[in-house]
Amino acid sequence: VGFFLACSAVSEAGHVSAMFSIVFVPGLVLFLPIFDILLVSVTRRLNGRTISAGAKDHTSHRLVMLGLSERNAVLTLYLLSALSVVVAVFCKRVWSDIGPGILALFLLTAAAFWFYLAKIQLPEEWLSRTNAFTFFVPEILNSIGKRAAMVFVDAGLIVLAEFLGYVVRFDGVPHQYRRSFLWAAVFLIVIKIPLFAIFSVYRRDWTIRALRDIYPIVKGSIFGSMLVVTALTYLTGFKGFSRAVFATEVILTVCLMSFARTAARFFDDVLPKQSSASYLVVGGPSAEFFYRYFEWQRLHSNIAAFVTPVKNANAFLYGVPVVPLSRMPTLLFKITAVYVLPDCPEPARLTAMQLCSPQKIPVHTLQLSVETLNIDEFCNAAIAS
Repeated sequence: VGFFLACSAVSEAGHVSAMFSIVFVPGLVLFLPIFDILLVSVTRRLNGRTISAGAKDHTSHRLVMLGLSERNAVLTLYLLSALSVVVAVFCKRVWSDIGPGILALFLLTAAAFWFYLAKIQLPEEWLSRTNAFTFFVPEILNSIGKRAAMVFVDAGLIVLAEFLGYVVRFDGVPHQYRRSFLWAAVFLIVIKIPLFAIFSVYRRDWTIRALRDIYPIVKGSIFGSMLVVTALTYLTGFKGFSRAVFATEVILTVCLMSFARTAARFFDDVLPKQSSASYLVVGGPSAEFFYRYFEWQRLHSNIAAFVTPVKNANAFLYGVPVVPLSRMPTLLFKITAVYVLPDCPEPARLTAMQLCSPQKIPVHTLQLSVETLNIDEFCNAAIAS
């Protein structure tokens, strides 16, 4: 099969050095097994586990761990494989001028999905046996590596946004604009990346959780493009460049960088979950803090609403509606459980219990405690045990 695919790729190429036909087309046709092999091999090696031993940590197992049924997990893999083949066909036959942009968008989404699956915590019994050899990366090098990866990805997204700007304006990069495209790409990277650093884009977590996390990206992208246009106008009189391309590039840079940072939430919402559990969270300002707990447990997508004792509440928290306590009875028909936060007032807590009791809906309470540890007491308890 491998020999047949290799011969087919070479015979279809215009010449043997046609990189897209020889490398990318077979890679897209066999995208799913390559995706799964890299996922299993890298995650097992990083966690110090044997690569060759069988285990339940493949792509399909991770999708089931997320809450998908086995049928939906298989259908998701079918969709991923079919999409990669469609991209290969379109890039090869139909969209030859914009093929690199389509391929880059697909690989960007696939890479985000790969990292999303790689971060899933699997049960110990699902994993292969441990191996003596493992990678150990010091924390400072790990932090530097993450920041460097963020910068590298953003630089690629800036170039991709510029290319798509040319696609929107000219249906590709015309031959007379190719030199201008390269010079503009260099200027955009050199100017925008430092501006993103100045606006604290790289001091934040990769994930965007609120609208305020997007503002630094918007400011850096707008100011960066304005400076690039000013510099090119001063140096070349803006000959060979298009203002429409730069205007489109600003919007696409913000969209691509935002998508890359919200990919985890996007996949949480898009993947068809098997679980039909739905929760209400009753409490006050600590809802934002305890949302992290549900996010850590991968239950945040099951929160139907935050219920607050404030009468005129009408807002959203991380995309989840915030409703007043008076609306709670209308939501209980689809609720599996209710969680009460520590700062929930006693009258609201009592009301929630009275509403849930007739319908036999369990009510749980979430607590946060901070204790001071005493070394002497700890040692004495250890000796006594």
